[in-house]
Amino acid sequence: MLLSKSAEENLTRMDREYQMYAMGVVRGEAREKRKVKEEMIPRMNALNIPIDVISNAAEMPIEEVQAIINSRVK
Repeated sequence: MLLSKSAEENLTRMDREYQMYAMGVVRGEAREKRKVKEEMIPRMNALNIPIDVISNAAEMPIEEVQAIINSRVK
């Protein structure tokens, strides 16, 4: 069964809207995880946990972890 042109256009539009929504959700989740990590890193550092262990736990490069720590120290 073939769809009418307008039905196809509606499905295409709905698919695009869903994809945009899904990308927004993923981006929002990524931002939230980043925020949690940025709050966790200085606390772990205050406990004298080695930077490489913090980096591994946060799943972030050591340079990023160090930058977060340095930005919180100021």
